Amino acid sequence: MMGPKLINAALAHFTAERERAEATLLAYCNNPVGVGGHPDLVGEVIKSISEVTDAEERIKMCQSLLEQNKKKK
Repeated sequence: MMGPKLINAALAHFTAERERAEATLLAYCNNPVGVGGHPDLVGEVIKSISEVTDAEERIKMCQSLLEQNKKKK
């Protein structure tokens, strides 16, 4: 069935987005000297936090869709 395959692909995409945003956030927090090209560091941290939370919501939706699909079988 193609449906779960597509949802799993979306899940992998959103998981990667979350990992990337978390890595960026850790870099900003652990090494602020290394991000001198970002004069608005607080704004960048807020953006990364938003990206993490957005990705987590999308991951939850994908997981819910996969669960619903399993119940239909």
